[in-house]
Amino acid sequence: MEKRFPLPPFTEETVRQYGNELWEFDENGLMLRRLASINDVAINSNERRLAEKES
Repeated sequence: MEKRFPLPPFTEETVRQYGNELWEFDENGLMLRRLASINDVAINSNERRLAEKES
C-alpha cells in the first residue's frame, strides 16, 4: 500500500536534509522499492554547502 503525504507550502527558508534510504532493484536494474526517512533542519543561508547558479 502506497501512502503519499502532501508537500509543505513553498517558503524561502533554507533547510538541510539528512536521513537514511534503502533502495532495492530488480535484476534489470530498475528500482523496485525505495524506503526513506528524511528530516529537514532550518539553517542560515550562509551555512549552505552548495551555491545557487546565477541566471
